[in-house]
Amino acid sequence: MLDKALFTAPWGAAVLGAFCATGALGEAIEFCSRPEASGYYFYCDPEIKNAPEKSEEIQNPTPAAQPPSPQVSQPHKKTPADTPMQYTEKMDAFRAAETEAKYKAVLDPTPENILAYMQISKFMGQQATLFAEVWQRVLMQKPELDFNATWPITGAGNYIHKLERKAELEAAFVNAAKTSGILFGFEGKGCSMCAEQGKILAKMQADYGVKVLPISLDGHGLDTFGNFVTDTGQLTALGLADLSAPFVAVVELDTERVTRIGAGLVTADQILQRVYLVTALAQGEMLN
Repeated sequence: MLDKALFTAPWGAAVLGAFCATGALGEAIEFCSRPEASGYYFYCDPEIKNAPEKSEEIQNPTPAAQPPSPQVSQPHKKTPADTPMQYTEKMDAFRAAETEAKYKAVLDPTPENILAYMQISKFMGQQATLFAEVWQRVLMQKPELDFNATWPITGAGNYIHKLERKAELEAAFVNAAKTSGILFGFEGKGCSMCAEQGKILAKMQADYGVKVLPISLDGHGLDTFGNFVTDTGQLTALGLADLSAPFVAVVELDTERVTRIGAGLVTADQILQRVYLVTALAQGEMLN
């Protein structure tokens, strides 16, 4: 439904806030005089059933005597009614009215009630369009906020960016391979994913010159890695005993420091990305 999309979309709050910013909401929702309010009579002019008739005294009240004007004008004290309603309050008021219109249309689906909800939904759609247009105009003037400037979203731009990005990751991987290796934990018997992970790592070893350190959890080898060691407590010493096969980790050859980068089948692209993350970037640097 339209209202659900508006409230869950990133710009939903701004859409409703834009409505409020028009001055249509005061202490209550006062947009009854606007064309958009057509059909919204149930809120603008609520009918009070069984209301007592006004007495003659109330209908024709005696004008109160006016006090004499003060000689010295006193400064005006700001009352709550003079304070503009905060946008959060305006939003809450608008959403309450929208919800009331929706539920009234659902529980009492008369043509008038449905029309009222359709009209307020249409207004919300118009505000969404206006918001999107103004957003785009502002974004064109503030390219530093444009995601497309750093991460292209067009087809051609995204393709070029991916090629450049992969070249950067491969260069970082080759550089990391000078001082680090890939620890590969596997089971050689009955583990199809281990066999596939072995093929991926064997190709990366051939393409990039990275040293792969295969370690078998069950004492059986793989076709791609005939030279392996069997785990006899090494993984426990490295803090990797809780991982099931297959898994991969980065090992700094000089310090033997181990950093997990994946459990389960991990693709070559994921390994490139994760090795770059743990070897070339400081924590939080990717956000800059």
